[in-house]
Amino acid sequence: MTEENNCRGTVETVNKDSLTVVFQRSEACRSCAAQSLCHGGGKTCRAEIKTAHPENFEPGRPVELVIDGKTAALAVFLAYGLPLVLALVALFGVLAAGGSETVAAWACLLTPAVCYLLLALCRRRIAAKIKISVR
Repeated sequence: MTEENNCRGTVETVNKDSLTVVFQRSEACRSCAAQSLCHGGGKTCRAEIKTAHPENFEPGRPVELVIDGKTAALAVFLAYGLPLVLALVALFGVLAAGGSETVAAWACLLTPAVCYLLLALCRRRIAAKIKISVR
């Protein structure tokens, strides 16, 4: 049995080979004590989801977006794990090479920015590996 991550949303538009789904991102906001003071909670997000049969959906229909556990783990690794590992490698690499602590700190701080830039440049290749299905 594979683990899945689900998110409920509403179909906004139906295209030739995809759907645009609107959903709320409020996971972190539900348990926050300051949610009444914050206007950023419950952020509305849109996602374009490729589907083989868009004719089975109509605007306004509630749907469930499903991401399998393997895909979710890949996304978490690319977003958090890879930048952390590269930052630590840069930090200890500069120190091991005899660089100063200041240079090592700057390398550690700049590495995640470079990593996210490279991820943004490779987003089409990465998006091909991320599979989101609609129920």
